[in-house]
Amino acid sequence: MSRLAGVARVTVAAILASAATLGSVGSLRAAPDARGHARMSGASDSTAAESAAALTATRRLRHLRLVRSFPSADTVLTRAPDALRLWWSEAAELPLTKVELTSTASGKIPLEKITRAPAKGSPVVARIPKTLPVGTYRVSWRTMSRDGHAIKGEYAFRVSAQAARK
Repeated sequence: MSRLAGVARVTVAAILASAATLGSVGSLRAAPDARGHARMSGASDSTAAESAAALTATRRLRHLRLVRSFPSADTVLTRAPDALRLWWSEAAELPLTKVELTSTASGKIPLEKITRAPAKGSPVVARIPKTLPVGTYRVSWRTMSRDGHAIKGEYAFRVSAQAARK
């Protein structure tokens, strides 16, 4: 099976699971109102709204997102980091994950190959082979989850004049 076919199959399964979740809340049914618009019957409007909100929250929780990072966004460090560490809400596909570090002064900074420990919840790690000088840096990243959901982002941090890695 091709990678794209596998992603499509998983995505369709997620959509069907979401639809099943909404359909299993009480005795809700979609029925046309007097104007022919779809209307939830068998429950009050507030119950239907709560069900829709719960489904939206469930979908949001299922999608891959950056949970935290080190260095974190807008941090001023007094010691240069030896690596960039990124934690996601679920396991990112390592072969499809890219992390870049750039300096406002000198451009792109080389990083070692990204890694991740096998333990659940481990961060993706991109080691920085040389000590970063004082300055402002931008971390850009992109990745994909197993269901094919691609995300990207960036943030900045600063190394202060007191920084020195031993």
